[in-house]
Amino acid sequence: MPNRHPAAMCTLALAILAAHPARAQTAAPEPTLPLTTADKPTAQLKRVEITADLPKGYSARSATTGTKTDTPLMEVPFSIQVVPQQVMLDQAVNSLEKALQNVPGVVPFSTNQGLSDGFMIRGFGSNTTYRDGFFKPDILGGGSSKSETANIERIEILKGPGSILFGRTEPGGVINVVTKQPLKQRFNSAQVELGRFDHRRASLDSTGPIDVDGGLLYRLNLSYESADSFRDFVSDRGVLIAPTLTWNVSPQTHATVEYEYQRFNDTPDSGLLPLDGRPSPVPRSRVFFEPRSNLNKGDRQLVGLTWSHEFDAGWSIKHRISNEEFHLKNLTLFTGELQADGSLERFFNNGGKQKSNRFSTALDITGKFDVAGTRHTLLLGADYFDVDDSLLRLNCCDAAPAFNIFAPVYNPAPQVFNPANNFDLDFKQRWYGLYAQDQIDLPGNLHALIGVRYDNAVGRSAGDVTDKDNKLTPRAGLVWEPMQWLSLYGSYTENFGVSNSLFNPPDKRLPSQSAQQWEIGAKTEFLDGKLAATLAYFNLTKKNLTAVDPNNPNLTVAIGEAESHGLEFDVTGELARGWQVIAGYAYMPFAKITKDSQQETDDAGNVIGTNRGRTGNRLFLAPRHQGSLWTTYELQQPGLQGLKLGAGVVGVGRRQGDADSSYILPGYVVANLMANYSWRANGMPLTAQVNVDNVFDTRHYVGSNSGSFITVGMPITVKASLRVSF
Repeated sequence: MPNRHPAAMCTLALAILAAHPARAQTAAPEPTLPLTTADKPTAQLKRVEITADLPKGYSARSATTGTKTDTPLMEVPFSIQVVPQQVMLDQAVNSLEKALQNVPGVVPFSTNQGLSDGFMIRGFGSNTTYRDGFFKPDILGGGSSKSETANIERIEILKGPGSILFGRTEPGGVINVVTKQPLKQRFNSAQVELGRFDHRRASLDSTGPIDVDGGLLYRLNLSYESADSFRDFVSDRGVLIAPTLTWNVSPQTHATVEYEYQRFNDTPDSGLLPLDGRPSPVPRSRVFFEPRSNLNKGDRQLVGLTWSHEFDAGWSIKHRISNEEFHLKNLTLFTGELQADGSLERFFNNGGKQKSNRFSTALDITGKFDVAGTRHTLLLGADYFDVDDSLLRLNCCDAAPAFNIFAPVYNPAPQVFNPANNFDLDFKQRWYGLYAQDQIDLPGNLHALIGVRYDNAVGRSAGDVTDKDNKLTPRAGLVWEPMQWLSLYGSYTENFGVSNSLFNPPDKRLPSQSAQQWEIGAKTEFLDGKLAATLAYFNLTKKNLTAVDPNNPNLTVAIGEAESHGLEFDVTGELARGWQVIAGYAYMPFAKITKDSQQETDDAGNVIGTNRGRTGNRLFLAPRHQGSLWTTYELQQPGLQGLKLGAGVVGVGRRQGDADSSYILPGYVVANLMANYSWRANGMPLTAQVNVDNVFDTRHYVGSNSGSFITVGMPITVKASLRVSF
């Protein structure tokens, strides 16, 4: 670890010390009477080792993302899916993109040339995710904001608008990554993984008590990954160091300190380009950038503190503080128009040195009480978010030599930039929110939820206000449980989104985007909660969409609204002993731009009228049909115990590649397989596993960036891993 992180070194050393019984006391001695005379035998301390197994189930009966309270999913009037850790282990998941293939209504959105996590949820794009309920926006101008999966416990997905609890979000949904926390039971796991395209990965997960009474707990997650790609000249290198300490001050008071350091060295990859309404017919390995002039490397640090206290009268308080900092250097290539003969205009964007600092804090007060025969869970909260991004020494120039996608010739020398063309860019944003929510248990097995939030946000660039707004957003829902295994629900939610006025002058500020959603559905639980399913119908409308100003391509204008509605079904859990399943299907027959108007101009730039613009176009990357199925079976027969087999498919229908509906991404179905075997060697559990993804080597395209960049899906890939627990 670099020397500039002494606090992390101390934390890491303490955690490693605790992980080695020979250097730290690991368990309390058996009780003994005091010995006061020399003729009494010497007390012998008996060493007790407490171990924990890896999670084995697919089912999840509760989640905090929908309500910020630990509420059973059957009582929440929204569609919430959970991807548990065991699913990610069985599928050898190393990215959010692969994990969320299991969630209906979610498809990848190729943002930031593959350097950031981005998804379309219910037809609307978002490049923001949440970490333990805290906002993780994309970095202005680039950078790697992909989530490392080594310290992820599970992923919770709230469908539909979530701004009442999480602030300014996109209306499709909220993706919340829940990280691993210290455990009272001692557990250690180390894994190595090798795969095609020189894929190498090693990880360590260690947790347990530090002191004898379990008042101080630790967790340490480490990972290292190095991989090339089926894409020419593309590679990824990354390191994660994530120690966490929890102090159980008393049974009612707890405090957790966490640190996360991530080092990345990724290759920006713009993918392929469309030609004649389809992805260009070139080998899927071909790249259009310059190998010596394409990079993204830097580091990310996060420090967080969470403390909570439970009062005697059913009330509790929780306060979280987090500070995240990025440093990176980014150089990428962009493209212009692609000609029919394969000639391609290209130019470089030198991202220069980029810095980003984000401060977040949230205070929640929760109380449980009874009023007139009704049971209430009241949540009162406030949060504040501060972002400060700066890009130094930006530069742009034409790329050389001339390029043809059918006969590429690459420049062996790095691109040289003229310092006279350097310029800087900064962006600052501050917003705070106040929210209140009441969950009410009513007679007749009814559960009501009402809530409201107030947001106030201001964004600035180069000293000018680019975004200033405030808004009240409500939500309400009702759940009826006619039977213990069945819930019927309905809800209405509003959303307060971002404004795309960053590059507009103060007199051209746009109204913030907003959304409204109606949702009805049914939830079921079977087999004592081991198997759960949800069926949901939604109608979602987003207003104040933006587009390029026809009179000035450097500015944006508000153009109208878009709407999506459809059905989603998911099922997760255990069908029988040893047989696990996670599956889902989304049918979205309507996903269109419903209102748009654009000015028409003559060659001199004079306005001569208006047209309907993109009205009626289907939302890009919004398939009518999308689904997945993954199932595993652990053999129960004597002599075969320890052997687990798994198989699954992922299918996505055809999609529009951009908002203009100028090209199509064809639909695809890929199949995946898995086999693992667990046994004990010298008392230590070991698991060997093989995963084969895209078994039939199907050529497919997973997404685009709403413009011309098309992401190519992975060819057949084989990974083998060995995991040991101790």
